[in-house]
Amino acid sequence: MRWLLWLWAALARAELFEVKSALTFEKEIFASQHVWAVGFVNGERPNPAFDAALDKLPALLPQLRFARLDVTVPENGPAASEVNVRRRTAPKLMLLPSRARSGVEVKVLPEEGEPDPESISQAALKVLEENELDDESGRQDRQSGRKIELSDLGFSLP
Repeated sequence: MRWLLWLWAALARAELFEVKSALTFEKEIFASQHVWAVGFVNGERPNPAFDAALDKLPALLPQLRFARLDVTVPENGPAASEVNVRRRTAPKLMLLPSRARSGVEVKVLPEEGEPDPESISQAALKVLEENELDDESGRQDRQSGRKIELSDLGFSLP
């Protein structure tokens, strides 16, 4: 029975959460204790290659929570603005560390060719490593006050 719960939890994390409003973004992502990777998309200028890559990332990086936010939805405007994403700059993938109100962009769109989910996942891990988790960004364990290390989140670089 315990393994069923574990499997369910693992599968639940391997999905994209669709953000429908700034309030949902605030409650589910900004207030979360997890690191989120949010794909900001422009529904008026779809990018099927970005969408396909974003759909594959949860399986490649199960340590992260994933969400998609359409910046053209009026209710999402304040959330996109909070992390400085505009219609003209989408699509964009941002890593939002736990309880941080700012994100770090992960390079997704290559100069040539289509986005590669494997390359994006490696770039995301590199961004997490380069931007050390620190207390000033609200990235500490709220229970113990101990600084969270990447290894605590299950990350490792090859």
